[in-house]
Amino acid sequence: MGGAVAILLHRKKPTFWDGAILVAPMCKIADYLKPNAMVINALTKLSTVIPKWKVIPMNSIIDVGFRDPRVRKE
Repeated sequence: MGGAVAILLHRKKPTFWDGAILVAPMCKIADYLKPNAMVINALTKLSTVIPKWKVIPMNSIIDVGFRDPRVRKE
């Protein structure tokens, strides 16, 4: 995303920099790599539900991260 922002800034103000080096910029996803429109639409709708799914059962992060019971209660 940073490479795309730098390119947009350069297109708006071409004299802002003398030059730029973009390391591994992702400016556009090739058309042959994009899924079809139905898949994109379905995944967009699922994205409102999926973040709430508990895919990997695990203990609470608070229980794992803090040994002191007083800190866990906070």
